[in-house]
Amino acid sequence: MKFFAIIKRFALPLAASVLLIWGIIIIQNRLLKTAQEKRLRFSDVSAQAIPNDTGDDDRAAIHFIQKALGSFRGLAADILWLRAERMKSEGRNFELVQLSRWIIDLQPNYAAAIAYLGWNLAYNISVTTSDPAERWRWVQEGIALFKERALLYNPDDPEIYRELAWIYYHKMGDTMDDAQSFYKLKQAEKMSALLGAKPDFVAMANAPKSKADFHRAFAANKADLWQDDANFDRFYDDLYLKFSNRTPASLPDDFLPGNEELRHRVDAALRAERIRRVEKLEPAKMLALNQKYGELDWRTAESQAVYWASLGVEADEKNALFCKRLLNDALVAAFRAGIIRIVGDNQIAFVPNFGIGDATLASLDQYEKECAYDAGFANAAHSKRINFLKNAVPLLYSYGLYREAEKYYRKLADTDDAYKKQNFEQYIFSVWKDEIRDNDVKQASAIINGLLSTSIQYLVIGQHAEALSYERMARYLYQSYMHEVGDNDRVKLPPYNDIKADITRFYLANLPPAQSAMLRQALELEAIQQENTIKPEGKKP
Repeated sequence: MKFFAIIKRFALPLAASVLLIWGIIIIQNRLLKTAQEKRLRFSDVSAQAIPNDTGDDDRAAIHFIQKALGSFRGLAADILWLRAERMKSEGRNFELVQLSRWIIDLQPNYAAAIAYLGWNLAYNISVTTSDPAERWRWVQEGIALFKERALLYNPDDPEIYRELAWIYYHKMGDTMDDAQSFYKLKQAEKMSALLGAKPDFVAMANAPKSKADFHRAFAANKADLWQDDANFDRFYDDLYLKFSNRTPASLPDDFLPGNEELRHRVDAALRAERIRRVEKLEPAKMLALNQKYGELDWRTAESQAVYWASLGVEADEKNALFCKRLLNDALVAAFRAGIIRIVGDNQIAFVPNFGIGDATLASLDQYEKECAYDAGFANAAHSKRINFLKNAVPLLYSYGLYREAEKYYRKLADTDDAYKKQNFEQYIFSVWKDEIRDNDVKQASAIINGLLSTSIQYLVIGQHAEALSYERMARYLYQSYMHEVGDNDRVKLPPYNDIKADITRFYLANLPPAQSAMLRQALELEAIQQENTIKPEGKKP
């Protein structure tokens, strides 16, 4: 009797649950059919949309889970979210990476959730360790989550592109993270290995984009390459593996000896394929950005931010205001320090990319016009443009680009009448003086020592114009500081020539013999060039 009572008690709820599930299945099937007929994006991702970099077993498992769970995928994702948060609190970070991928596979179209998952790895998890190499690994995991999962599911969502660009611009390109120098170095090394010493973006942009395309593009040369079509797959895979295993990526030295034209074409094709696979970058897009803004140094984090932010703008221009803002911020950062001069031996040095200056200013002008509909956005855009000009003028001048500096100053004066009352060079001197006016003796000494050290580093690599610019700035700031302190012996600096001599002796003693000899020659030439141009020491300029 108790058995029948139990059945009677649960029969109605069980029947109702079965009917409810059946109704959900019917409704879901109708929604899927409507989505296919209308070509709508829907969270039930087909097998073809599952990321290509997953293995066959993983693809089958993802497809099975998506179909089998049906409308309960959201519940499964919620359970994984709870587990992910518990793993985060317990410090089980490696399992968290896999869980994050599964969550995206189950609910691939929730941009805000995806953004949090990538941001969590790149920002929250990375700072749980003080080891720069470990931090770099977690930043890369966050980037991979966007590139290998989120963008394949959401190729037209500007939010995803913006989040990816932000990691490059802020986490790697800015100076907020204690490991930012290590990030910049590793990013430069990674891209150097992919691009080689002199990347030919035109050849890579026009190169075949698949193995089948490679076969068609080089069919006329198969006698020099794979000879027999039956061996093509083995030939291509073996050659790509050899190309990829070299650092930087390059063809074997004994490949196609004496046929440089064909060797170059094959190199461009394999290099383009390697860049697509490893960094998910499209060489044709890289070339287009170079043509639009000027030559970007693709080893820098700022150039990567420009790339992904521009894709966000293209994906949905009407709803990509934040991508446009980030794009302009990345261009400004690249202008100020967007070319790598030294990389290696755990050191990296940057110089401005003046070649993108006019295009950057034009982009800022356009952005300001597009923000005119909103007073708050318009004011912010206007300030961004003014700050770019204010920083560009003294920067150009310090590198000896006087005409460019004066041209930008005229644009600044056209925008604000206050600058018309001030001479162009007076403005530059006032900016430099502000950099040092309020500093104490230790800070003043650090600034001047840094400028002189940079000047010497440029001399070592043969960049005489840049070295002279830094030398002039260091001497001017020294003179300004000494004029400000007057007779206050307590905060006076040692004589300028003594400061420079100490730094020079340090470099001469620590550089390799060949570089030390080059530095001695460069210093002698510099002394001759400056003999009649430097103002007397200690006097106000």
